[in-house]
Order: sequence, then C-alpha cells, then structure tokens
Amino acid sequence: MLDLNPINERLNKATPGPWEVGQGAYFDLIDTVGVPHRGIIAVVDDEDCDVHGQAAANRDLIANAPTDLRACVAEIERLRAENALANAAAQASYDWFYGDSTTEQEQAMCDAWFIWRRSLISD
Repeated sequence: MLDLNPINERLNKATPGPWEVGQGAYFDLIDTVGVPHRGIIAVVDDEDCDVHGQAAANRDLIANAPTDLRACVAEIERLRAENALANAAAQASYDWFYGDSTTEQEQAMCDAWFIWRRSLISD
C-alpha cells in the first residue's frame, strides 16, 4: 500500500501552493501565487534548450504539482475510507449470513462470495 506520510511531509515542508509561472528575461520562475519573484524554481526559457517543445508543459506540471498532489492525496484518503466502510459492510453481511442455521453448501457459497468481494475492495 502506498504510504502517504512521506508525500504529505514533503508537501508540508515545501513552499505552500498554489504556484504559477512568472515570466523572466532569460528564464521563467515558478512563484507562489500572489507573491511574484519569490523564485521557488527557475526554468530555462530558451528555445535552443527546448529540444522536444515541452518546456511550457514542464513549467505547467511543476507549477501545479503542489495543488495536484494535495488533490491526489485527498482522493486516496477518501477512497481508503470508503474501502474500509465497504470491507466492514461485507464482513457484517458475511457474519449475518453465516448464522447458526446455514448449511455447509451455503457456507461454501458465502465463502466464495466473500473472497470474491474482498478481492474487489482489498486494502
């Protein structure tokens, strides 16, 4: 399972976002929105250096990294919480279905269903 703690630690230690691309004479700066010329990172703005024509896309990716990463971490945490609820519901259904009056065949069918369901929502 992906450990989100190191990602959150790096996000919390970095300059808070959102960031934006600021235009410079010889290079572009990735700046904190509303705080120009802080210069979080400099990106060369030279057509000779942009061999693959991806400089603008690279600047956009870097500038949006803090916001995008926080959104991804939040979505992972939301999905993990949803997964935990689904696991608990599946376990409760399994426990309820088993009861004392089920036959071996019903238990085997329930086992198969439960194993299949857990494979869909596993941690």
